[in-house]
Amino acid sequence: MRFLSMTIVLSAVLFGMGAAASAAETNAASNKPLVVFLVNEEPDNYEAHRTIPEFARVLHEKHGFRCKVLQGQGDFGTFRFPEFDVVKQADLVVVFFRRCAIPKEQLELIREHLKAGKPLVGIRTANHAFSTKVKVAEGHEMWWEFVPEVLGCENRGYGKEKLGVDAAVVAEAADHEILDGVEPRKWHSEGSLYLVKPLVDK
Repeated sequence: MRFLSMTIVLSAVLFGMGAAASAAETNAASNKPLVVFLVNEEPDNYEAHRTIPEFARVLHEKHGFRCKVLQGQGDFGTFRFPEFDVVKQADLVVVFFRRCAIPKEQLELIREHLKAGKPLVGIRTANHAFSTKVKVAEGHEMWWEFVPEVLGCENRGYGKEKLGVDAAVVAEAADHEILDGVEPRKWHSEGSLYLVKPLVDK
């Protein structure tokens, strides 16, 4: 279900980007939107290093998007992504890593991406992506304000795991093309939700 949920969340953004590319009447592979995924391999990061490369493959092979998955390395206070300059060309940045301080120059590229009005999608642990609790190495930087400033919410911890979560497609959206092929239309997850209210109204 985790892969299904991720597909639904990203589809809305990617659908809009794909429509824009069609409107420009360009089919050249080099002109397709570039999606850059930022992940880390870490026990509490929901196997992002396994699910994201597969998701990126599907986006590329079935939908034509150019995709680049960057898997960072290092401890939380000394974390670094390889080949990070590709963010300069990204049409969309997807964040799926947790509690990392990254080099100041890499963080600045993310800020420049946002200042240019380009979209960013955060998955699950993105609500504490740059909020590390360890000593930060020289030349690295945290960004505790990322959640309210960019994601537009507040990190309030976890919901109750015992209750689980019921998810369903609302009737008004049942026929939307983004949901084509998404089955089942209702399911129960034993996982917990992150508490992110109140949403920040900007």
